[in-house]
Amino acid sequence: MTSCSDSAPAPDLSDLEQIADFLDEHWERPPAALALRAVRQTDFDPWWGQRLALRSPATWRVLVAARQVGKSYLAVQLVLQTALERPGSKSILLVPTLRHARQPIALLRERCRDVPGCEWNATDRRMTFQNGSVWEVYSAEREGSTRGLTITGLLWADEAALIPIRAWNEILPASGNALKLLTTTPAGKNWVYDEFVSGDAEHESFRFRSSDSPHVNHAEIERCRASMTPEFAAQEFEAEFVDGLILAFPDTAGLFVGSLPERSLDEASVGLGIDLGKEQDWTVVTRINSLGEAEILGRWRHEDYPTTTQRIVDLIVQHGVSLVCVDKAQAGSYLADELRRIQRERKRKRDGFPLEEVVAYETFSQAKKTVLIETARGDVQHQRLKVLRNDLAPQLHYELRRFQGIKRVSQGREIVSYGCPQIHGEHDDCVLSLCLANWARLKLLERESQPARQIDIAKFVRFNARWARENPGLTGGGLFGGGRIFS
Repeated sequence: MTSCSDSAPAPDLSDLEQIADFLDEHWERPPAALALRAVRQTDFDPWWGQRLALRSPATWRVLVAARQVGKSYLAVQLVLQTALERPGSKSILLVPTLRHARQPIALLRERCRDVPGCEWNATDRRMTFQNGSVWEVYSAEREGSTRGLTITGLLWADEAALIPIRAWNEILPASGNALKLLTTTPAGKNWVYDEFVSGDAEHESFRFRSSDSPHVNHAEIERCRASMTPEFAAQEFEAEFVDGLILAFPDTAGLFVGSLPERSLDEASVGLGIDLGKEQDWTVVTRINSLGEAEILGRWRHEDYPTTTQRIVDLIVQHGVSLVCVDKAQAGSYLADELRRIQRERKRKRDGFPLEEVVAYETFSQAKKTVLIETARGDVQHQRLKVLRNDLAPQLHYELRRFQGIKRVSQGREIVSYGCPQIHGEHDDCVLSLCLANWARLKLLERESQPARQIDIAKFVRFNARWARENPGLTGGGLFGGGRIFS
C-alpha cells in the first residue's frame, strides 16, 4: 500500500465513489505507517468515511454520526494508532456515565488481542501497551474526578453531546498537545455543536449519516422512521443538530373543521379543559366529547374568581359536562375544590347537575406537563382531535404555531420543556386548555370502557323482606326508615 504524497492526484470531492477509490490507495499518512501496519493486522476494514477521519491531520476531530455507522470502531482504531505512534503517552476516554463506556472498552479489548503486550486492568479501567502507553476511562458524573491528569496521547469524548460542558472544560486543560476526538450522535445545539461549526484551523468536522454507511440495515431504519417525529429521525439517522427550539405542533392542517356533528349525551359524554388565568393571563374553557370533537367555549380575563366559577358552572349545565380537567397551578386548585363543593351540594339537592368528576392536573410539575403536551401532540398529529373553527379558533391556531419545546441535556438525559415564547404579549392559554380537554377526553374513554356495575334488585328485595321478618318491632323513624333497608 502506498502512502499519500503531495504529488498524488486529488479526487473529485463531489464524487463519493472517487473519494472512496482514492482513499483505498492513499489513506496511510507516512508518520503513522509503522503503527498502522501493526494495527491493521486486525480485521478492521474502514469504509470511506472512517478513512477520511483517520487520515485527517487535524488536532481536533469532531465526528457527529448516526447510530450504528461505526464511530466507536473508528475511535478505537485511533486509540491504537495514537498509543503505538506515541510511546509512553497517556490517552483518556471521557464518557457521560460509566455505563456508556461498556461498548468502547469491549471493542478496545477485542482489538488488543492481536496487538502484543497489551494488558487490561478492570479495577483501574486501564489498558497498558508494550511501549509504555496507557489508556484510561473516566466518567463525567463526579465533579473534579479528572483534575490532575496529564494527557499526551488522545483525549476521546464519546457520546459527547451528553457530557456536561462543566466536565469538558475541566478535562480540556489537561490535554495540552494531545489529539482531541469528539464522537457523538447530536442532542440539540449544545457545546458540541459549537465545536462542530468552529472555524479554528486545528478543527476538522465529519458527519456520518445512516445512508453513508455500508453496514447499516436501511430497511430497518425506514421502519424506525415511521414511529419517530421528524426532528428525532433527523437527529438519529441524519446526524443533524436539531435546534434546541422545536415547534410542538408543526402541522395543524387537519385539526380545524367548519362544523361538528350534533351529538346526544348518549352518543358521547362531554368534558371541559380549563386553563385558569392569573393576573395578565386568560381563562380559557374548551369543550370536548369522548369522540375528540372540541370547541373553545370562552376566553376571558380580569374577572374575580367567584364570577369565573359561576360562568364555568353555567357552561357545565348548558353542555351536560360530566368531567372537568383543570390546571391545578395556583388558583386552579381553588377552582377544583369549589367545583367539587358545588357538585356535592347539588347532588344532595338532586337537581340534575351533570358534573360527576373533577380532575386537577399538576402542570407545575415539568414531567407531568410534558406528558400532557406530548399526549395532545400525538393526538393532533394522528388527527384524533377536531376543533370547531369559531371566533376563538384563530387564537388557538396562532398559539399552536408558536408553542415550542426547548431541548436541553441534564445529567446525561435529554429533556424537553414546553411553553410559549418568553415574549411580552405571547400566551399559551388556548393550547393548555386544549391539552387539558384532551386529557379529559382520555378519562371519559377510560370510564366508558369500564363495564357498568349490575345491581341485583331481587337480592335486595329478598334481604329486605327477611330483615323485616326478623325485626318485627322496628317501625318508622329507624335508621333505615320505616324498618326497611330498601323499599
